Amino acid sequence: MNKNISIIINGKSVEALVEPRTSLADFLRDKQRLTGTKLACEHGVCGACTVLINGAPGRACITFAATLDGAKIQTIEGFENDDVMEVVRNAFHTKHGLQCGFCTAGMLITARDIVTRFPNADEQTIRTELSGNLCRCTGYMGIVKAVQKVLEEMPAKERVRNPVIPKNPTQTFPFKTFQPKSSTQTNTSSKRMTAKRVSEKDVDGWIRLTDRFIVARNRDETWRLFSDFARMASCMPGASLTKADGDQLEGQVRIAFGPIRASFKGNATVQRDDKNYEGVIAGGGNDSSSGSRAKGQVTYQLLGGNSGENTIVNLTLEFQLQGALAQFSRVGLIQEFSARLISSFAKNLSDEIEGRRKENGDKTELRVSGLVWSVLAARLKALWLKISGIGSSNRSRS
Repeated sequence: MNKNISIIINGKSVEALVEPRTSLADFLRDKQRLTGTKLACEHGVCGACTVLINGAPGRACITFAATLDGAKIQTIEGFENDDVMEVVRNAFHTKHGLQCGFCTAGMLITARDIVTRFPNADEQTIRTELSGNLCRCTGYMGIVKAVQKVLEEMPAKERVRNPVIPKNPTQTFPFKTFQPKSSTQTNTSSKRMTAKRVSEKDVDGWIRLTDRFIVARNRDETWRLFSDFARMASCMPGASLTKADGDQLEGQVRIAFGPIRASFKGNATVQRDDKNYEGVIAGGGNDSSSGSRAKGQVTYQLLGGNSGENTIVNLTLEFQLQGALAQFSRVGLIQEFSARLISSFAKNLSDEIEGRRKENGDKTELRVSGLVWSVLAARLKALWLKISGIGSSNRSRS
């Protein structure tokens, strides 16, 4: 059902009737003729469509216009009389921060956001904050120098609003305390379960994924494997455990995205509820080569009778990726990626319990590019089947 919205765009009140599926980017470009907001990936990855939504940078391509009733939007056209943006624009010009110009609108808005939040941002902070905006031309050197020029030449009191203190890239990350919940027993002997998957992203940039699968062993036997953290970590592609001291773990996760490789080294804390067969593993890590940071937690719950043949495993993964590698968190594909990861973990887990799993050694890594191609192949296959089905239907009617 279409929805009436009233929003403020570049200081002007706008009322419109929009379809639920209309993105903010399409609304701005097609209905308001504000074509400075560019469309490229349309997955929230490249940053070309960046605008200010209620004062904070947001992706216009993955934000539905129908959800913005009462919001204030500022596009690149809305900074005509902005003192900070004028200095940022001049810095991009003098430091050669643009070439083809397609990414420039979103890059300027992000650069302005950096200088208005960080009084004295260093180069690492600038690069981290720019990592969500992709540029295929400049190599970023001119862009970084442009932001540095603004920081050096414009007094902080004239540009800084709501300042934040940059985090130490080597620090670990705090997590909320685990509070066990009473598990609900489920009869697994009636019929095979269908996997249930959910993925969402909240306002703080956290990705939350939930999944469930069945292990062909009883709950006590499965729980014993979940108590062996080294074996459990080895079942997850790319993960390895280097040290386990009680509830304190140290390890790493290796990721390969084509030629780009990262190794996140960090630590985690384990909290377990043996009575209810529940646990949480929470931690964070850093990749020194790319300057990227990751933090997250895995919550697991085992359901089923101890004398039964199967155990239902409920998993919830919450994580946040910051830095250069954050650009690969494709919102449109993350659910399918998680399904393949969980499927691989479930298979490895079952094989580990039944003694059929072959060791991969320390060379195991999570190959994101392989996931990309498998997702695209599955989508192309589904599209082909759909087209073939439509063709068959048309022929049968004729």
